[in-house]
Amino acid sequence: MQLHIMRPYKWRGWRQPARDTAQAVPGHRALSFECASLALGKQADKLVLFFDGCRRKRNVIDYTGVQIATATEAAELLERAAQFHALVESWIKNTHPNLT
Repeated sequence: MQLHIMRPYKWRGWRQPARDTAQAVPGHRALSFECASLALGKQADKLVLFFDGCRRKRNVIDYTGVQIATATEAAELLERAAQFHALVESWIKNTHPNLT
């Protein structure tokens, strides 16, 4: 999913810090979602909010070990990822037809 989040971002001419330093930049995942929303427009807002919520939950799980993602949540994440993939592919086809 990270690849699809970054495609519109990069094709708009925006750049993320080098991969080897990106992990050191606080908020790099949140920034990826914000940029996806900016690049793709309002049609991506609901999906971006959903993925940001997943990112926040992942942080809680990673740092506290208190919560666990359920099978239902995992299935919903996969469904939304497929929707996001289709949105990005459509965006590419409409904004950069020479790349398809």
